Parts: sequence; structure tokens; C-alpha cells
Amino acid sequence: MATRRGPLLYGQRVRLTAKLRPALNYKNPGAWDYRGYLASIGISALARRKTEKRGIAAGPRGDAAIGVALSARRSVLGMNSSGVGGA
Repeated sequence: MATRRGPLLYGQRVRLTAKLRPALNYKNPGAWDYRGYLASIGISALARRKTEKRGIAAGPRGDAAIGVALSARRSVLGMNSSGVGGA
């Protein structure tokens, strides 16, 4: 497992140590039901970590078509920031 700093890319699997805590609502009557929203999309716990130490784990990298689209987007954004291909 190689360690790496910088932004994570789509589909990269990460290995880290974190503490899990249950998803909670804010203690404000009538406020948005955050816990209910998370439960509706299959999330019942949240993770918190204090350190920046993380590693990239080997394994599947997500949907190939989405990876290609995001790679193309990064290339286009890179061209625009370098002044190439823009007006």
C-alpha cells in the first residue's frame, strides 16, 4: 500500500483509521431531518479521523465510464488553466 498526499481520484480505494459515530439530528425542533436523510440513502454511521495519514489500497476502481469522463474533464480544465485551447 503506497501512501500519497493530494486529492483522491475517482474510484481510488482508501485505507484509514477512523472512529465511527451514529448519525445524529441537530437538536433544533423542526429542523431538517439529517439522520433520516442519511438513512434514506443507506448511511447509518459517520466516520471521523484526526490524522492526515492515509493510504491508497489496491482493488477495483469504480465504474470505468465515469473514470474516463472525469479524466477528460481534468484534462480540459488543465488546458484552460494553462491558457491552451481557451479564448
